[in-house]
Amino acid sequence: MLPLLIFTELVLGSLIDLANSQDHEIIDVKSLYEFSEMARVLTHLSFGKHKGGGLS
Repeated sequence: MLPLLIFTELVLGSLIDLANSQDHEIIDVKSLYEFSEMARVLTHLSFGKHKGGGLS
C-alpha cells in the first residue's frame, strides 16, 4: 500500500508543478480537477493522416 501512496504523491506533485509552470494556480481539489480536465480536450492530432494538424 505504501508504494501506491508514494506513486500518487509523485504524480500529483508533478501535475501541480506543471500547472504552476503554466500560470495555473492549484489551491484545492476543484482547481486540480479543472486543470486535469484540460488534458481531455483534443487540440491537435498526434496520429494518423493528419498528424500534427490542429483542430478548429
